[in-house]
Amino acid sequence: MATSAEHVIACTLKPAFGEQQDYFSIFGLVPSCVVDLDDLRVRYRQLQQAVHPDRFAHECDRSQRLAQQQAAQVNAAYNTLKSPLLRAQYLMACAGQERAAERTVQDAGFLMTQIELRERLDEAANDLNTLDQLMADVRQKIAQHQQSFAEAWQKQEWLAAQNAIDKLQFATKLSLEIEDRQEHLLDI
Repeated sequence: MATSAEHVIACTLKPAFGEQQDYFSIFGLVPSCVVDLDDLRVRYRQLQQAVHPDRFAHECDRSQRLAQQQAAQVNAAYNTLKSPLLRAQYLMACAGQERAAERTVQDAGFLMTQIELRERLDEAANDLNTLDQLMADVRQKIAQHQQSFAEAWQKQEWLAAQNAIDKLQFATKLSLEIEDRQEHLLDI
């Protein structure tokens, strides 16, 4: 059993970062629409090694709890920043620009694009080449929407930024559906 002096020494774990730190500063990054994913992955691994709860299994309860909280915070920050959609939503939240729940897209051109892409997905059904082409087109749209968001966010044009997020959300969801179909066809 540890003496009280040993217990005090074991509980000297210093937080790797503060509880209220934003996701970018956890990784030592400046808030931005663009993140170098390779660099982010390296920083994530370093932080996970530093705060992994297994490293503190023999420490006091406080140190174990702190390590668990920090590991969870690092995971949440990483998952948010590696996703263009989640990163954009996070940047908007940080700017105090939360999305209204009942908000709808009022862009007729975008609605037509949605319908066209959905029809192409339905028609592609079991054709891997058609799905590959559709995926290439959707990835191009994702890149365009990311760029539109970045420009609007830089200028603090919040309505335009939110519109770009709505379009990015649709394209991201569609890309996941295409990916599921591709994987299903490859498993057959």
